[in-house]
Amino acid sequence: MNKAIAEKLAVGMGAGPKTSKALADACENWGIFNPIDQARFFAQLHVESGAFKRLEENLNYSAGRL
Repeated sequence: MNKAIAEKLAVGMGAGPKTSKALADACENWGIFNPIDQARFFAQLHVESGAFKRLEENLNYSAGRL
């Protein structure tokens, strides 16, 4: 895997420089080497983090939602 490509992909999806480096490092650590798998991984994170704007999950769930 080329970490530079993974970082460029993350930046292209709206991640900042620190986040894109962390995502590229995560791909390397978890064995996500295929560019298509990296894109899928980043896309899922993009959705779950509100376009890489939320770094912590909101745990304010009501009893009915649990």
